Amino acid sequence: MAKENTEEQDVLSLVAGGRPKGRMLFAALAVGSAVLLILVGGQTEPGAEGGGWWNEPRNGPIFALSLMFVFSVLAAIFAAPAEGPAAKRLTVIALLVSAGFLAAIWLMGLIGYGLSVLAFCALCAAIAGFRGRRLAAVAAGLALAMLVLFRFVLGLWFPKAALFKLAPWLETLGRFL
Repeated sequence: MAKENTEEQDVLSLVAGGRPKGRMLFAALAVGSAVLLILVGGQTEPGAEGGGWWNEPRNGPIFALSLMFVFSVLAAIFAAPAEGPAAKRLTVIALLVSAGFLAAIWLMGLIGYGLSVLAFCALCAAIAGFRGRRLAAVAAGLALAMLVLFRFVLGLWFPKAALFKLAPWLETLGRFL
């Protein structure tokens, strides 16, 4: 019973009083994203008629800034700092995912959207602890879902990657990847 009260007091003290410095960073991100959300309407122009809601220039920033605002507010209120080995592990994971995302974007021009997303999903699934067949299934499933979402639901097609311009049979395959 005493242990529960101690944990409850620790949470209350983190929320009420001794906020770590990282919380102030999240609060600043929330304020910055709120300001940018307010300004986004005046900074963009309407897209071409008949282009669909997903092609409106303001919708991408509104979506991304809204997510950043919500998660920054949540992190500013509830995030507890990691200490010791856990902090180092979480930092390494964050850096690996960030580097993997940047690599996937860079690879899009070389191997195409589908294959670069598959590589990124495989990296994230491996970091999450999936191995063997489960790793392949999770990565393939997520990559397929992203491919269907972007290509067929939203109608966004990327130019052919360098790999698919090397041979005629690859060009046909490149239409879908």
